Amino acid sequence: GGLAACQERAATGNLPLIDDLNDNEGHIPNNDGRLGGWFVYNDGTGSQWPARDESCDYPAGFPVANGQACTRGSGFTKYGAAMGVALNTSFDCVHSCGYDATVYRGVRFTISGEVPGGTRRFQAETAETRGLSYGGLCADTSVCGDVYGTSVQVTGTPKTVEIPWTQLQQQGYGTKVSFNVRRIFTLHWKIQPGAGAAFSLCVDDVSFY
Repeated sequence: GGLAACQERAATGNLPLIDDLNDNEGHIPNNDGRLGGWFVYNDGTGSQWPARDESCDYPAGFPVANGQACTRGSGFTKYGAAMGVALNTSFDCVHSCGYDATVYRGVRFTISGEVPGGTRRFQAETAETRGLSYGGLCADTSVCGDVYGTSVQVTGTPKTVEIPWTQLQQQGYGTKVSFNVRRIFTLHWKIQPGAGAAFSLCVDDVSFY
């Protein structure tokens, strides 16, 4: 099955770079056993570019340009939209395996964009907040998806930020679990514009530290 198509991997600490996006390509480098790439998702109430690819967790066609991963959109009235990167995804593009980042203190990235009247949140999805049917440990009958994260500031000027694991918290609407740095599935940047306003977001130089 899908779970057999990938295996749990652990970082050694020797290759912290996840993706500098300089190759203008949607897959991440295979540093330290990582396998994955960039993707988007949203609440279905507005429009987002690039469009969500339902066929794969990390579409090969994700349009990376100018050495950045970017998304933009408008009209979202529920939880909004997001862009993310998978760290250890199976070849069937449905199931994922965890990635052990215990050797690192957190994640560093450069971010810029415009999110009028809204919120922006960096999140690290772990096995405990992903549904069983997608390779996680969260029972599908419970409220999954209350992913550990923290708010991030976004302005039109690119800014490099460091997010330590210790800063991440759940939002409180779902099943309460501990943060498991040993089984991280994806990193993502969630955007909730105010009153469905137009937004833009770009991320670059994503790395553990």
